[in-house]
Amino acid sequence: MSAFIIPRKKGQGIVVIDEDCRAVAVVQVLSRKNGQTRVNVGVTQNGNIVRQQYTRKDGDQLEAGGVVFTINADERHYRTAFALDKQPKHLQVVRHENYKQALNG
Repeated sequence: MSAFIIPRKKGQGIVVIDEDCRAVAVVQVLSRKNGQTRVNVGVTQNGNIVRQQYTRKDGDQLEAGGVVFTINADERHYRTAFALDKQPKHLQVVRHENYKQALNG
């Protein structure tokens, strides 16, 4: 288990940036219920933004932009805790409502 844990609640996200400070992925929490978390994941592939929606149970892993997260419940039941299993060179955690804004600058 990683020592670096990022708690997020509904609407908040994690932006993964590369060494050139460009966003390569955005993970946004949609909802959390019954030990499951729904997330939107937006990644850049060949200059295009690809967005997918996932549902993950507690303990499951999620990969986005070269980063592997383990999803669990936070101390507060309505929050999701993302533990870093594979850490990138740079990671910035921000709140974003708009995928295109986050991925395009």
